[in-house]
Amino acid sequence: MMTEKRVLLDTPPEQWGELPALAGLEGYRVKQLRDWIFKKRASDFSKMTTLSKSLRDDLLASCLVHGIEIARSARSRDKTVKRLLRLRDNELVECVDMQTPKSRTLCLSTQVGCAMGCTFCVSGLMGFTRNLSASEILGQFLACASELPEPRIDHIVFMGMGEPLLNLTNVLEAIRVLVGEDYFNFASRGITVSTIGIPKMIVQLAKSGFKGNLAISLHTPFEDERRELVKSAERIGIESILTAAREYFDLTHRDVTIEYVLLRDVNDGEGHARALANLLERMRVHVNLIMYNETELRYKRCDDSAATSFQEILARKGVHSTIRRSKGTDVSAGCGQLRRYETPATH
Repeated sequence: MMTEKRVLLDTPPEQWGELPALAGLEGYRVKQLRDWIFKKRASDFSKMTTLSKSLRDDLLASCLVHGIEIARSARSRDKTVKRLLRLRDNELVECVDMQTPKSRTLCLSTQVGCAMGCTFCVSGLMGFTRNLSASEILGQFLACASELPEPRIDHIVFMGMGEPLLNLTNVLEAIRVLVGEDYFNFASRGITVSTIGIPKMIVQLAKSGFKGNLAISLHTPFEDERRELVKSAERIGIESILTAAREYFDLTHRDVTIEYVLLRDVNDGEGHARALANLLERMRVHVNLIMYNETELRYKRCDDSAATSFQEILARKGVHSTIRRSKGTDVSAGCGQLRRYETPATH
């Protein structure tokens, strides 16, 4: 009977020396292994040439670094790459690698599916299956990073499938390893956690010591309309979300980003812009106005002129904003387009 291989990332890296496959190794050998994985972002034991061949063979026979398979990749005309990842239980998630001439961003998922019920986002069509473990979040990062032609990654955004704050324990453990000086050593300020707005969890994130960025998806300044756009918002008022955002700033001294998807003839009018400006004019926030990426859902992309007018109204109230144009939309890698394109096998 074949023994299932152990996944290294399932164990906190500082405890790897206690694993059966590494028991009895000198400390510097364990550090060499960690450096191959975290510094060089290697996932293949056979390529870790500073380790002895016998150790490499033992690791290949008994362990996996992350156990995540890239099932499919799609490359956009703008060089964005969307990857479909198969997890060990055969579930699937998507993540996105976005490039500009000056930077590279990885957009990672935190759950299989999503329970938030945003009516303009296809990630919610499949419903919610489960949280990703911390090792699966890290493995998602490593599976993508190990394929890149050069190691530079400037930003990590938890804006893929799922609601990060409903998986906060695992997200924070993954971030601990991502920013750990002995591990990936990623800059905290290059990490953004995006949420639909769960007040008590926003405060918990602030109190956790997280030193990165928070983005809150608001999408409308009107309570009734938000309950229609975001089904999970039924019992969460806008003012309670903004109160939590203010507390987040007070605790972290980090400005909050407000995400606002512009939907034609739904929330892109002057009345919406003025109401949003009134809500935010005294807050330390920056608004990302997101041009909607059309799918089979009923919504349409707003006109460029409407987006510009919306931005000008915010500016007159002193609310800073950016019109964000999504990358990778020709391969369905844009905001609101992530989903599973294969059906997991029955298990």
